[in-house]
Amino acid sequence: MTGDYDNRFAEAGVLDRAQMQQLMNVEAEGFVIGSLLRNNDGLDAVIDFLTPDDFCDPLMGAAYTLISQEVAQGRGANPVTIGPRLREAGPFDDRNPVVVLAELTTSIFAGMSPTTSARTVADLAKRRRFVDGIDTSLRMALDLNTDLRDVAVAADQNVAAALRLGVARSSMLLSEAWRAAVERIRQIRAGEIQSSLRLVGLSDVEDVTGGIRPGDFILLGGRPSMGKTALSLGIARRAAEAGQGVLFISREMNTPQLMPRMIADLMFESHSHVTFDRILKGEVTDDDFAVMAEIEARIAAWPLVIDDPTDLNAGQIASLIRRHQRAFAARGQQLDLVIIDYLGLVDPPPNGRQNRNEEVSAISRAIKDAARSCDVAIITLTQLNRSVEQRDDKRPMLSDLRDSGSLEQDADVVVFVYRDEYYLGRAEPPAGDKKYEQWQLDMTAARDRVDIYSAKVRQGAITGRKGYFFGTRQAIRNSDYYRTGY
Repeated sequence: MTGDYDNRFAEAGVLDRAQMQQLMNVEAEGFVIGSLLRNNDGLDAVIDFLTPDDFCDPLMGAAYTLISQEVAQGRGANPVTIGPRLREAGPFDDRNPVVVLAELTTSIFAGMSPTTSARTVADLAKRRRFVDGIDTSLRMALDLNTDLRDVAVAADQNVAAALRLGVARSSMLLSEAWRAAVERIRQIRAGEIQSSLRLVGLSDVEDVTGGIRPGDFILLGGRPSMGKTALSLGIARRAAEAGQGVLFISREMNTPQLMPRMIADLMFESHSHVTFDRILKGEVTDDDFAVMAEIEARIAAWPLVIDDPTDLNAGQIASLIRRHQRAFAARGQQLDLVIIDYLGLVDPPPNGRQNRNEEVSAISRAIKDAARSCDVAIITLTQLNRSVEQRDDKRPMLSDLRDSGSLEQDADVVVFVYRDEYYLGRAEPPAGDKKYEQWQLDMTAARDRVDIYSAKVRQGAITGRKGYFFGTRQAIRNSDYYRTGY
């Protein structure tokens, strides 16, 4: 926790007392804490740049820590819930933490946004660290036994650390970048880290995408009834089964609507004969319930969270992801993959755009920025233009992306899902027609098959796989399913 800056600066002798007071704003710190206690949702606006160490008042820093922990756990933070814990963490002079927090929360200013004051607190903290860095460099310079080059290097490092420039560093010398890349290759070879996310039993998707990596923005497109949702749920649960944290954001269906699909898939994997339709109707046996109980025990530890927000605009995506990242971290887990179902139901940022292409471009850019800034892979489902239906060859291509805007340019990977069986089933000729026999042959070849193929892979080759989609089980399986069982 932040120490007593008044005493530290007095000892350093860098600033006099009047100057020292300019680098502390206890009123702003109290305003931030009061506002966050009044409205916990305000934490999302400040969590990315404000840390507990930025507070010069230890009581406020400790309060900020507890607020962050409570919110990450999905609990409410208020003077009643965190006050007693602060009293145990003290003492903080002769102040009663519960009384102090209650006064801050009831202030007429507590209902206002904390962002401006939080930026003031963070800025002053950087300036205090800057002064600390200068003081350290000054002491080194006064030590005549210290090499002057070491003083210069230390001064540069101290200033950078003070301003936290290294946290979001965007530029590197070629030699530094080379060493970092070689070290990553060594770690992958040694098995210390994975080159990409692992999907247990779904290697077709790993092959088609070229590997799913943090920062990737992946588009998964297809016309309705092609199996996009089944595939996305399959990816989610198989990544979670491998121990990777997954957040499934559903704008199309709520959680009770999604879960029967996942239950049907997992029941199929457990060799149950119950179908998706029977699950929806509650036509399950005692044996089926026994299998469900076994599956529940197996999936209990899977780090998979489903969120079905009633409203979501593009500007809220990064904030939503960061909130879940904190919750994952509080459980000792890491969020690696986010799936959004689907792009067409994400509202554009509230900036007054009218043209749909511009809105889609803004949404696409926000998703890509969220993937990079949050260091997670994001798979976003998207619909295709109806013009697909007018072609003889209905296999999707990049130009079919609906209201595409800059989707094609922003996406690192574009994957399409296509089922020939769907279209053949709607083109059945009369039984006596000369084309009927050929249609039967085509239907036999297409039954339960699904084409999953890439149309763009920024760091890999375009690849396709012909897997299996068992619609009655909402289950996607690999192209070698009948040989491997996956």
